[in-house]
Amino acid sequence: MSRYIVYRWPRGRPSEVAQSDGDLRWVAADREMVSTLFRDDPHRRDAQLQLLRDGYVGLLCVGTVGWCAYAWMRRPDRPGPPHLPASARRPSAYWITYCRTRRAYQRRGLFKSALRRLVAVASSEHEAAEIYVDAEADNDTSHRGIVAAGFARVGVVEARAAGVPKVGRVVVGHLRMDSSAYAPPTDPGRAPVTATAVDSTSPRVLTRWVRQLIGPVLTGRFGRGVLVLSGGTAMSQALIVLASPLLTRAYTPADFGVYGAALSLITFLTVASSLRYERAIPLPEDEATAVCLVALCLLLVAITSSIAGVVLFVAGSQITSFLHAPSLEPILWVVLVAQVGAGTYQVMNGWAVRARAYAEIARTRVSQSVATLAVQLGMGVLGMNEQGLVVGDAIGRSVGTGRLGLQLWKTSSAAVRSITSSGVRTVLIRYRKFGMFVAPASLLNSISLQIPSVMLLALYGPEVAGWYLLVQRIGAIPATLISASVAQVFLGEAARVARDDPSALPGLFSRTWRSLLAAGTGPLLLLAVLGPFLSPIVFGDAWLEAGRYLAILAPMLLLQFAIEPVTAILVVLERQGLVIIGELIRVAVMVGIWLAADYFELPPTATLILISAGGSASYLMYFVVSRYATLQQRAVARP
Repeated sequence: MSRYIVYRWPRGRPSEVAQSDGDLRWVAADREMVSTLFRDDPHRRDAQLQLLRDGYVGLLCVGTVGWCAYAWMRRPDRPGPPHLPASARRPSAYWITYCRTRRAYQRRGLFKSALRRLVAVASSEHEAAEIYVDAEADNDTSHRGIVAAGFARVGVVEARAAGVPKVGRVVVGHLRMDSSAYAPPTDPGRAPVTATAVDSTSPRVLTRWVRQLIGPVLTGRFGRGVLVLSGGTAMSQALIVLASPLLTRAYTPADFGVYGAALSLITFLTVASSLRYERAIPLPEDEATAVCLVALCLLLVAITSSIAGVVLFVAGSQITSFLHAPSLEPILWVVLVAQVGAGTYQVMNGWAVRARAYAEIARTRVSQSVATLAVQLGMGVLGMNEQGLVVGDAIGRSVGTGRLGLQLWKTSSAAVRSITSSGVRTVLIRYRKFGMFVAPASLLNSISLQIPSVMLLALYGPEVAGWYLLVQRIGAIPATLISASVAQVFLGEAARVARDDPSALPGLFSRTWRSLLAAGTGPLLLLAVLGPFLSPIVFGDAWLEAGRYLAILAPMLLLQFAIEPVTAILVVLERQGLVIIGELIRVAVMVGIWLAADYFELPPTATLILISAGGSASYLMYFVVSRYATLQQRAVARP
């Protein structure tokens, strides 16, 4: 469900148009001008040429480097606007739509100027012209510009879009002329709070303490996304918690240790599968570019999985020997299946984040947990040892891909059919920094996170590594429950804020990490205190040491919970160089711990203390770098 606040120009009010906008000039849009200014942006060019064919009037703001802003207005009795239901379009009125200002020219009043100029055009054509404009309910930047131009709010449109086979995109809904609804925010520094409810089919399993502690981020579109994703994640994590006592009795700590080695390999291959181009999917302004990114990512998954298959076939024994898990060699093909499934899912997940299909993502997470646990428990009963854990993990990672792919087809089938090889090449080059910097940084991050498992397996054997893996699963529940959901929504929302109002990024960054820190402190402290006492009772006597490990690693888990989601700001700001430098430092820290533990023959407990301290320092370093980049962006965005 989408909601748009509708504004109308007061009848009889003259439009005060500025004589000039500095060194910029406004021109009427025609076919030649649009084709020239947008020759390197075929999607934007074709969309505006279609508006010309439909009889719209357009204004283009032109500077020395090309277009700076544009705005379009539907004339009476012409089709559209396409994002509104037919019952709300007011066919006898003018309707301003499809407005955009380039990031470098934002905060210069171009949007307000465009609105007033279009009002002047409409008034010159019809003295008593009825003129409307709308904006998404939580786009406070647009609301401020519309009100500043002189429009008055008159109601709200509630719309729902769906793809209908052989028909195309259909929008249904209504316009409620109710001036008391959905008032735009009066505090420019605060995100809008709307009355929008989460879809009734979405999971709602957040507990009261979550709502109270992270209330500052549970507002507007951002908050709704977090609630829906967290609800689905809560269900999936509840299943894991309930099944853990059964798994720890069906499998030994040594089985979990070998499973941890397989997870290290699967995680590394999954990160490499699409070279992190999937993280760019929420960023483009136009749908055609985003769909080309999806196609590029799927192509990269096919290429990298083929390469991984050859490597595993040729050097499988050497790899399992390095991981100190020779029993994995017969089932390395399962690792390849896991890479393909997980790589494809993360691409579809990237599109779902862009489309804000958070309910669909939540449902797939529950399905993944159900599939994983069903297979692992079933094979554990059959005595399959660590192989059952690996096979169940591989199957679970693939579940939900089809559902998200169907969502892509339903909402954007026309864009999917228009994918071209030239479009894929264009996005490969346009977002090359993700392959050049984000992918290596993510691989380094994966290595730094997996080094402790491999280190403990190599130095102390599979039993110690198994205890560590259980701590990761249980201690990371708060992070998986809330932090991962916040991270996905934060990425999508930060990308939108960076486009529309860059000066608001520091506020979003600060609210998010502070709320997460407050939300995570209590649960992780409780787990650290009670872990040593409850571990043998809940998981069995063989898992006593896991509770002690949890107490040692609690500080690192807390900082991971609070800081890791907001580091996505570096991706949004395209500061990938900082990301890769940070990951190099983190890998160096973990390798140094491994060498020290081996050289001084440290006991497992001492090594875990070093891992916790080194991991905590790494997250704090990332926080400082991310905050610096965010504040620097605000300084650039100031007029």
